[in-house]
Amino acid sequence: MSKKKALMISLILLGVGVVIMVMTYFMFHYLTDDGFVSVKQDVAGKPFVTNMFGIFSVLNYFGALVFLLIGLVNPKD
Repeated sequence: MSKKKALMISLILLGVGVVIMVMTYFMFHYLTDDGFVSVKQDVAGKPFVTNMFGIFSVLNYFGALVFLLIGLVNPKD
């Protein structure tokens, strides 16, 4: 795998992780058992679903870090 391709994959994974983390924020504060509401909630209505999205986001961050290190260490151009 070339250095450019690894760095591009890292950037894509970072972007996906950020988008999913923003979705997780809105799910935590605005998702209830009845669906999305316009009033910010202090307690998560669907904590398990929100937690799963948060874990998926962190896994994307980890993948981005791994591909960044591969791109920086890889001697191929």
